[in-house]
Amino acid sequence: MKIASNHLLNKRARLTRHEFTFKSCENMIVRSRQDQLETLYPDIEHNLIIQEMRIICIQGLFQCLDWNHRIVFILGETMDIAGPEGAAILGISSANFRKRLSRSRERIRQFLIKNCVMFEEQNPCHCSQQAKRAIERGFIDPDHPQHQAYAKLTEDKVKTTHQINQMENFARQKFLTGIHPDYRAPDKFVERIRERFNDGKYQLLK
Repeated sequence: MKIASNHLLNKRARLTRHEFTFKSCENMIVRSRQDQLETLYPDIEHNLIIQEMRIICIQGLFQCLDWNHRIVFILGETMDIAGPEGAAILGISSANFRKRLSRSRERIRQFLIKNCVMFEEQNPCHCSQQAKRAIERGFIDPDHPQHQAYAKLTEDKVKTTHQINQMENFARQKFLTGIHPDYRAPDKFVERIRERFNDGKYQLLK
């Protein structure tokens, strides 16, 4: 985890800075109540598109956090890594890790409370409406979903809206921010890794 964290920090330093804020996220929300996506696709395709939209939405929401709070939130909230372990991975104190996690939770929770219909039924942001706009703008290709191609959804991650509504406020946030599926690696990637381990250079690791 420490090696992976350092790799991402180094990679981040080379990237062009892109500002993506909670405010800009709110401005992109389609606030019309008209829902036309269901009439365009059969149920199976519709559900796949909706799931694709939710993953994109949650990943976009993570981008609204600055880097230091984002990586703490991913470690502590979505990966359930405890404070001491998370602090050791990032090279910060446990107290600092807890403070960043608390702040990032509250920022995301406030956004969901005001906008996400899965969080509150009266909220303006509906998955189906956002998906229709995303298809129109080319962010989602219904025939080639990027995030679902190698997804493995487990039963505990497939909950109805009714079940979500029965959850306590903070439990809803935890579920929604962990809605992304587990992924299996592409076959070509797995084969490349096997080739590397069998070429004689990694005998010590074996």
